[in-house]
Amino acid sequence: MYFISTAAALDADGRWSGPLLATYLVGSALTPVIGASLVELFGYQGFVLTLGVSSFVLAVPAGIIGGLSRRLERATKEVAA
Repeated sequence: MYFISTAAALDADGRWSGPLLATYLVGSALTPVIGASLVELFGYQGFVLTLGVSSFVLAVPAGIIGGLSRRLERATKEVAA
């Protein structure tokens, strides 16, 4: 939920917050099924590695979106002033 609220705050026009919220809702509903399947398939160490890699893959675009949104907001404020 923290990731979703951060994404919504980073993008004031809602381009990213809606899709991220949908992903969160579907992901939270399927987490037990997916997690159990990954543990069964890869074992606990493989599961941790999978979560680490996927978290990193998600963190990079979130950082890029945050930086882009910050620059766009600054540019908008400068134009308005």
